[in-house]
Amino acid sequence: MREIFSANNLKPLIKSPGSKKVLGQLNTEQLNFVKTAQLDAQHTTTEWLDFFDEVRMYDELKAIKRTNFMRLFGWITILMACFMAASLMMGTKNVVLFIISQLGFILLIPTLLITSRMAKRMRRKYFPDYFHTVIIPMLTALHEETAQNALIHLKTDLRHQANGSVNLETKNKYYRVFDWTVLQISGELLNATRFNLSVRIHHQLWYRKRKSKRRVFMNLRLEYPKKAHQYIYADLLDQASYKTKVKDKPKKHVLTLRRQLKFKDKFLDTYQYTDIPFSELVQMILNGYQATS
Repeated sequence: MREIFSANNLKPLIKSPGSKKVLGQLNTEQLNFVKTAQLDAQHTTTEWLDFFDEVRMYDELKAIKRTNFMRLFGWITILMACFMAASLMMGTKNVVLFIISQLGFILLIPTLLITSRMAKRMRRKYFPDYFHTVIIPMLTALHEETAQNALIHLKTDLRHQANGSVNLETKNKYYRVFDWTVLQISGELLNATRFNLSVRIHHQLWYRKRKSKRRVFMNLRLEYPKKAHQYIYADLLDQASYKTKVKDKPKKHVLTLRRQLKFKDKFLDTYQYTDIPFSELVQMILNGYQATS
């Protein structure tokens, strides 16, 4: 409810091209991703960046559409409030105006509730923050570290946390557990190293206590072909931050890095996610690079 009357919603409307026009320019794969928020495919990094650039534009236009909706309603509400105040002041002399002001006041409360619900529904339609803060930056970084024609396999689930029964493991009304793999990405780097990175979230919610506890599991598997890398130096790895495992196979060295992040705080904002710091993922990959330096 506070969001409706925030300072941001009392500004002029934002001019932008219609989201439906941009939606009509998306291909079948992009449309399916927009609809389901799930993806399992492989492309080159150039193709991935082009793929997400158009989807990102559509996502941002939906956010602008919601902002304009909130601003329009904010101005309408102010005008209604001014009219009701004037009618109430003149109500002692004009019975009709007094009745109108009372009806307006009665209708204002359910209107606010309906608008708030509509705003939340509109917000669910665009992607959570991971799309902008993790997925796109990761592919941008890989674009510099992979061959031009190298295929990158990407599997992601960007459905909103705590949204209905998505990834739900328990059916308790007041205590729910969500567990799902947000990101899996694999491919081959310029130095011939194959990588497989996955990020999984285990999320516990206590609705009565309004508390949230999350654990983020980041796993990175690196395969170094012995033709290109005769040795790997496990002693150069950050043993304090990561659980490491080195396995020697006939044709390759295999290094596994694991890291767990824990978050325990107030009730989670189910739209703004910061549980997967991009810097942590980059640092994990850099540690893998150091093993061959």
